[in-house]
Amino acid sequence: SLRSIYIPEGVTIINQYTFNNCISLKSISIPEGVTSIGDGAFAGCTSLTSLYIPERVTIIAYQVFYSCTSLKSIYLSEKVTSIRSYAFSKCSSLKSIDIPEKVTSIGDSAFQDCSSLTSISSFNLTTPTLSGNIFLNLPTNGTLHIKPGATGYDAWLSKLPEGWRIVEDL
Repeated sequence: SLRSIYIPEGVTIINQYTFNNCISLKSISIPEGVTSIGDGAFAGCTSLTSLYIPERVTIIAYQVFYSCTSLKSIYLSEKVTSIRSYAFSKCSSLKSIDIPEKVTSIGDSAFQDCSSLTSISSFNLTTPTLSGNIFLNLPTNGTLHIKPGATGYDAWLSKLPEGWRIVEDL
């Protein structure tokens, strides 16, 4: 029945599976001092609607938001370099995501079954490396937004559902 939590300053690590399946958790304040959020830390938090990831976190861990079905928005800092496998899988309310410029790799099934995701913005001029079924079961007719002159994103079209298009407008 945990609905909200405030993590005090001084905490630097949220261990793996810390809030796993806290189905009533709607809000959490993560302090700027946090440098690491472990695998599955918020997996199954089906009431969580939005989250701000602090600037010092550079890796979006394995299954960290898996099946957060009410997650509508998330802010990833510009310092994120990797999005691991199943990180956002089954986040069925997530409509859009901004992938920061420093992301160099996105793991297998990272956005699988995100049934509302129709807008992805990637700020990297060179496409991040994609693994496996990264975009399995996304809606058709979405838009991948990239910077003008960005290269390698045509490879994403083979992984995105039919009907997705690339627009250079960032």
